[in-house]
Amino acid sequence: MRRTFGGRQVVRTTGWLYAVVALLPAGAAAKEPEPEVLARAAKWQVDYDKEACHLLAKFGEGRHQVIARFTRYKPGDAFDLTLYGSRLLGLNAKVPVTVAFGAGGSTVIGEAMTGTAGEETPLLVLTNLRLDGRPGDAADAPGVTPAQESAIAEATFVIPRKRAFRLGFGSLGQPLAALRACQADLLRHWGFDPQVQARLSRPAMPVAEPTGWINGFDYPQAMRVGNNVLVRFRLDLDSAGAVSACHVLYRSKPDDFADVACRAVSERARFRPALDAEGKPVRSFYIDEIRWLAPLTEAD
Repeated sequence: MRRTFGGRQVVRTTGWLYAVVALLPAGAAAKEPEPEVLARAAKWQVDYDKEACHLLAKFGEGRHQVIARFTRYKPGDAFDLTLYGSRLLGLNAKVPVTVAFGAGGSTVIGEAMTGTAGEETPLLVLTNLRLDGRPGDAADAPGVTPAQESAIAEATFVIPRKRAFRLGFGSLGQPLAALRACQADLLRHWGFDPQVQARLSRPAMPVAEPTGWINGFDYPQAMRVGNNVLVRFRLDLDSAGAVSACHVLYRSKPDDFADVACRAVSERARFRPALDAEGKPVRSFYIDEIRWLAPLTEAD
């Protein structure tokens, strides 16, 4: 599906990303005093996935190229950011990353996850970010305004043992406005009224800590031999707060754990229902993630 905004083309993509990124030799390991600047090499694209909205573009050329993908699973200011490119080769399973958006604050990611797209393209996943440097789940944080979005034109990434690099976004104002339009469509696709969900007086709230929804017996053996696993899921909740369905929004390899996790969470999770603007219980949803970071080996 194609749409346009601000002279940019918005494309509904279907799996092209893994095929587009070529595995190229890793860049030099020498550190540079200034970040390498990678200009945007293609138009922003918005991917209307059935379970998420993605905003992505290519930066740089040849072996230096990076693809950056913003992902939002629900309306709001939080997003995941995935980077693809050969410059990410050789990273540990757990890697600290610092990312600074524009002239704002920096967010330190204690244990960013690494992996591969398809069979060989390295990737790095940063979850639960905001453009203002606050954690995506920060309580009572002020909203990021369109003016703040428009003022962000770059992001700088610092990764251990890699040369720092800066992605030249251009203004994020129009691209993120298009992403918000996708998010409204996403809620309607799920069967929820975007206006009702935007005006909730109370979101659905877990009765107990979500850490109790998964235990050590749920993890497949494959996850104990050096594999990182990230699963993001959505629980659909009825007006009483009961789980009516579980949907996997993102899964990494080995991907069989995603289905195991959904079954376990559906059986164990309990919620106080969401309340609409008038304080009445309504259908809603809850989105969260489960991550398993493989223990470091002596070689790491």
